[in-house]
Amino acid sequence: MSFRVAFALTCALALAVPAEAEVHKYVAMAGGEQVGHLTADVQDRHVSVDYAVVNNGRGPKAREQIDLDAAGMPVSWTIEGESLFGSPVHEHYTWKAGAAEWASQADKGKVKAPAPLLYIGNDVSPWMRQVYVQALKYTVRRERPDQSNNQSFPSGHSASAFATAGVLQRHYGWKAGVPAAVVAAYVATARVHDNRHYLSDVIFGAAMGIAAERTVTLHAGRYNVALAPSASASGAGVIAVVHPRSSPVNQ
Repeated sequence: MSFRVAFALTCALALAVPAEAEVHKYVAMAGGEQVGHLTADVQDRHVSVDYAVVNNGRGPKAREQIDLDAAGMPVSWTIEGESLFGSPVHEHYTWKAGAAEWASQADKGKVKAPAPLLYIGNDVSPWMRQVYVQALKYTVRRERPDQSNNQSFPSGHSASAFATAGVLQRHYGWKAGVPAAVVAAYVATARVHDNRHYLSDVIFGAAMGIAAERTVTLHAGRYNVALAPSASASGAGVIAVVHPRSSPVNQ
């Protein structure tokens, strides 16, 4: 994915705040040309996403159906399409009756969960950052320092800025990553200075942006460990789901 494609999508999506019924449209640009699109049709608690990028003959494609609960947490998420290199994608997550179940190209599993988990997909579109940030805002409901509303935690601007810095560092090295990280730090500092966020808001937002961009999955010995940021009205932390690795299949 080119610099301009990644930068445009990352910055635009994390700053958008969906209404109860609204269609959000974005384009991906590379070298001055449109190479992709993302359309999110938000209908109250249901979101339909159409995402596709074709750059230098390849790119991801995703058609997503997302159902949210009253707190903005996903209770159903299906992804159909193609990965960056054209492999078919059939991914889903559901939460129902105290259990969360998922299946992706990487793994599948089921765990007990008294409340919906903040699912981090493998082949989701950049709209995922919007889902994650808004879910936490409506779960925590922390009042802003300027008392304008109760959507202070986490900072969407910080999440967007640090996700962008992560894209640049991973694809173009530290020569691009360091300046982007400096800009991201400035954005986070400005949000605190302007009395829009507390320091903890921007710190967690930055961590969330990096985590969403890299979609962390660690392979430790005989187990897979999937990590995702989590928060509730009483605090914040990380969800860790540990399960045995699937045995390789000989073909």
